[in-house]
Amino acid sequence: HVMLLAGLRRPIPLNTHSRSPRIQNISNIMSKRNAQVLDVATVEHCAYAFDCLLGKLQKKETKPTFENANYAMFVTWKKEGDLRGCIGTFSQDTDLHNGLKDYALRSAFRDSRFSPIELEEVPHLSVGISLLHAFEPCDSWQDWEIGTHGIIIDFSDGGKKYSATYLPEVAPEQGYNHEKTIKSLIKKSGFRKTLPLDEWERRISVVRYQSSKSHLTYADYLLMR
Repeated sequence: HVMLLAGLRRPIPLNTHSRSPRIQNISNIMSKRNAQVLDVATVEHCAYAFDCLLGKLQKKETKPTFENANYAMFVTWKKEGDLRGCIGTFSQDTDLHNGLKDYALRSAFRDSRFSPIELEEVPHLSVGISLLHAFEPCDSWQDWEIGTHGIIIDFSDGGKKYSATYLPEVAPEQGYNHEKTIKSLIKKSGFRKTLPLDEWERRISVVRYQSSKSHLTYADYLLMR
């Protein structure tokens, strides 16, 4: 359930009978939480991500002070506005205390698109915490709202499965409409052939979700600590 996220980076009905087991499983698991009122992501969650990063770089122990709960989540590091690392999970069983630490460090040191973050970079960093909820299967590839929903696409070709996701903020940040978003996600999934638009209805399953997000710069982190 670990996924990398590119941070710069419906109504035609979908054939619901072709929805992949992975997409259906995500939807079924998350539907139990959709009826609950979720706590929002907070700057304290972001501050803890900085605590964990500095703790790793300076070999210091750190402990969370906020209440624990279970969420799907992503942690995004940026350096002076540019993506520096982003990794997360769609597993609803990930608890905040362990999950935030795990993904703060994974996104800082193990995102294969970037070199590991070094101590001298920290003053130039900001962090975003996204807690994900309201997962729902889409009725078509256009059945989601730009700026409100993140989406996961899932499809197969030649027996190989492909999947990719964008958080809710990516499409508006890049100026993407629905079609450009799907095209970008197809490419991001690693699929190197062309998937014609008239085949999207039949071949692509889409799940939409929403995100509660908080953001913190290093300068503001120092004021908190």
